[in-house]
Amino acid sequence: MELIPKPELQRYFDKKTYLNKVLQQIKRDFDMAACTFESPDGEIEELEELQRIVDNALEPLLKENGSRLKNLLYRIDVSEKTIYNEMAVNPDLQLANLLNSKIIERELLKILIREKYSQ
Repeated sequence: MELIPKPELQRYFDKKTYLNKVLQQIKRDFDMAACTFESPDGEIEELEELQRIVDNALEPLLKENGSRLKNLLYRIDVSEKTIYNEMAVNPDLQLANLLNSKIIERELLKILIREKYSQ
């Protein structure tokens, strides 16, 4: 199940503002979960750049025991059940790619909800 339909997701990520808001939100959540997250000093320009940054941050978490990764997913509010269900439906899907997309989608959703209800 997608939190945000792909065409709508892409519409938000065509705007640099949302890319950078999502990057900052991800950084905050990684920091709160005591996970290493290296982000660029300047702004990012493309969704692929954000995905690459998240991949680099997830890589060490996927190699070690799962407790820090589980803590991070809990902090971001990505359900383990959702991950397991998606992997069952599409066994060819790589775990790192699935986590990457779910984290980015969820963080965007947090930002959109915050914006909607702060007005």
